Amino acid sequence: MQEAIKHLQKAIKLNPEFADAHFELATLLDEENEYSLAKKHYLKSIDIKKGYEKAHFKLATMLKRKKSYKESKKHYLSAIEINPNYSDALYEFGLLLISTNEINDAKTHFEKVTDLDQNFDDAYFQLAQILRDPEEYDKAKKNYLTAIDINPKHMLAHYYLGKLVATGYQLDKDGSRVAKPEIDNAIKYFSNAINIDPQFDKAHYNLAIASKHIGDLKKSEIHFLKAIKINPKHFKAHYQYALLLKEVNNESK
Repeated sequence: MQEAIKHLQKAIKLNPEFADAHFELATLLDEENEYSLAKKHYLKSIDIKKGYEKAHFKLATMLKRKKSYKESKKHYLSAIEINPNYSDALYEFGLLLISTNEINDAKTHFEKVTDLDQNFDDAYFQLAQILRDPEEYDKAKKNYLTAIDINPKHMLAHYYLGKLVATGYQLDKDGSRVAKPEIDNAIKYFSNAINIDPQFDKAHYNLAIASKHIGDLKKSEIHFLKAIKINPKHFKAHYQYALLLKEVNNESK
């Protein structure tokens, strides 16, 4: 990496107006956590090369990581103004809007991404995450399933779909939403998440809760203990496992 940085610096010394060299140097400095220098070279590349959408995008993403949201927003918008169909910029800008609690605007941007690229699994996932209202239950479920259909190993989509269906809603006769947990499906999706990452403590914990709900206390115990082994500081797992032991003890009397 240092060798590449050295040669890019040499290229810039030989030609100070070499926009692509400034850009590539900025990306390497960004990776090396040299944020001030990286910003300087991103800005220089933008100054030299008008309409440099990729430089605006990379600078915006670096600034977002540093929580400089106002400045980051400016450069995402510049990238999108240059290229309205820049799906990566639309998606990352959507994530920024979530961070600034501009949820409706974030939703609009994620929807635009899915219109542009129907294989953008994380955009469907983020849409599902936003849809929290019981009236949007079916839409959220559909978006999680779409993300999984695109990427069967999308661990978080399996996990959060499990959490969604563990709550569950259905339409009542009067058209209102009433709670109707889909525990069997929740168990399936939590298990899928664990198959993808056996060290996912939260999935083990939620699988234990779901298993207890249907009376499978042995399976519940196994997964509470796995959650605790993976994360000894998982206080909810300790608490719920204690309640499980208390319940088993009372039943044995």
